[in-house]
Amino acid sequence: MDLGTLGGANSAANFINNVGQVVGTSSLSPDDDTPHLVIWNLDGTTAPLDLGAMPLLGGQNFTTLTGFNDDGTVVASAVDGTLGNYAALWDGNGLINLNTFLSPEQSAAGWSLFSANGINNNGVILASVMIPGVTGSAPWTVQLTPVPVPAAVWLFGSGLAGLAGLARRRMKATD
Repeated sequence: MDLGTLGGANSAANFINNVGQVVGTSSLSPDDDTPHLVIWNLDGTTAPLDLGAMPLLGGQNFTTLTGFNDDGTVVASAVDGTLGNYAALWDGNGLINLNTFLSPEQSAAGWSLFSANGINNNGVILASVMIPGVTGSAPWTVQLTPVPVPAAVWLFGSGLAGLAGLARRRMKATD
């Protein structure tokens, strides 16, 4: 299957997930060879994801794709003239610097997630961390956790289910 380009002369496929999406890069026009992140879907459609336009990481020099899961979350290692090397992810809403997932204590101590190496379908990202005073780097995991639903919502839902059950009993009793 020819995945094609987004109008440019070059494209590259880097990863395929279990739902058949392929992530890679493509140039947008014959005059501009800048690679742009793209997802090719099974139905033949493409979804260009322009990493260069993300304001959080302005001035980036290049990004290397390193992983892709079934939810369409892409992880990458990036180099920026201002930030240096850092681990990043693209989740459909934009590019996020993974250093924002470090605790305030880790950030204050100078820890730096400088490379994202992969992501699984549970949202666990394998990254490399640099810690001041420690020679070399160490593996580190970042868990992308869903926002918890407040307990009051579960309580409200349980109350509604109870009322529905009570109403059903009353209807059967009057029949």
